[in-house]
Amino acid sequence: MLERPISPKYFVEKVFDPIKKAGGKLKKITMNVRDYPDIRMFGRDVLDFVTERELLRKGFQATMYGIEVWTSREVEQNHFKLVVEKRGRTSETTWCPAMKLPITGSFCLNPDCVVEHVHDS
Repeated sequence: MLERPISPKYFVEKVFDPIKKAGGKLKKITMNVRDYPDIRMFGRDVLDFVTERELLRKGFQATMYGIEVWTSREVEQNHFKLVVEKRGRTSETTWCPAMKLPITGSFCLNPDCVVEHVHDS
């Protein structure tokens, strides 16, 4: 299950490192608005907050380690939509933190986790 509160260390160990080891680069994270307060508590040491009202209305909240952080009510709570770039290709995947296995490429290997592959370009 998702540890609460979410910590920067959690994201590095569970999300950033496995994607990097698989040869990918995380470009964007979108999460449910109810999950964002944990992220907001990371503070200015980790986050560069967006202050432009129009971007905030669209859901763009901050950048974290150079990765865009967005919120959307369309993303199921405790899940994250990840945009990963690998070998010049971009894929968008929904990732469930409850999975026991690491991310390989941009897909969950846990058969109990519902992962939606949205596009590949």
